[in-house]
Amino acid sequence: MLVDQKILIALINDLGAEAYQTLISIFIEEVSETVEKIKKALDDNDYSTLSLNVHSMKSVCGTYGAVEAFELSKDLNDRFKAGEHINTLEDDVKKLINILEATIKEFKQIEANGLM
Repeated sequence: MLVDQKILIALINDLGAEAYQTLISIFIEEVSETVEKIKKALDDNDYSTLSLNVHSMKSVCGTYGAVEAFELSKDLNDRFKAGEHINTLEDDVKKLINILEATIKEFKQIEANGLM
């Protein structure tokens, strides 16, 4: 599983059960939009936009318990901060895109079926 449901349950408990569907929908929408921005920035070799959106994913994924995406986003964010060249980051950015897309699918399953 790409989502640590304990973290998601804690978030729901903190914010209330009525916020559950809204939280899931927000995650799906925000991450979907950011994945498209990351893809475009990668195609355009836009280091600044890529760095900004990877940083954004680190925060969002950490909050929602998307642990694998969080870990890779964190690693990439650190590498961007260190000034690593975009060419050396490309494979891991593509891996992040794949993980984020798989995480979105998992959140859609959670949205449809509830927490497992």
